[in-house]
Amino acid sequence: MSCVKGIGQDIINDCAHPPIAGLERVIFIGPRAGISATKSATNKNLFSLITFATLYKVTGYNKSTNAGFDLVVSDTEPNRYTQFLSMVFWGVDADTVKALNDLNDIVVVVENVNKGVNGNGNGTFEVYGYDTGLFKTSFTKRSNDNGGTFVMELGSREGQAPTRSHYVLHNIDYATTYGALESQT
Repeated sequence: MSCVKGIGQDIINDCAHPPIAGLERVIFIGPRAGISATKSATNKNLFSLITFATLYKVTGYNKSTNAGFDLVVSDTEPNRYTQFLSMVFWGVDADTVKALNDLNDIVVVVENVNKGVNGNGNGTFEVYGYDTGLFKTSFTKRSNDNGGTFVMELGSREGQAPTRSHYVLHNIDYATTYGALESQT
């Protein structure tokens, strides 16, 4: 059940700016504890700034990272969105293994290959896990499968999925938004 009925604005599929699938190689990950964001007064899905107590970069390869959400419809409460992040890790050293074992209750900022209309960056950066965190839902390694890599999926906990699909992080333009993230690593 949605608490909002109807539609609030025109939604246009602009043929001059078709979608481009994919994420960039580097994603930003930080613990949910100690995070804050500046939210738009007019758009509940827009952050102009997000600040992490600690922020790390994870570098993927080609399509080794994926992020998104699934709508969960309910007749008895507001609609919710289970958010997810899946990643493949190559490292096998003790520090990498420890970091992967400890990874839980995180917030992630992913960068889409699509840089928004006219390349202005609006819609480029998506934030997942801000409201309720992302937690490991699966974590596997098979020495003879997938090149012996670690495969991890994180998602919203059952019964704790947020009421927003995700947030868009955008401040002025692409360079300003990326620079604000990069300065925290």
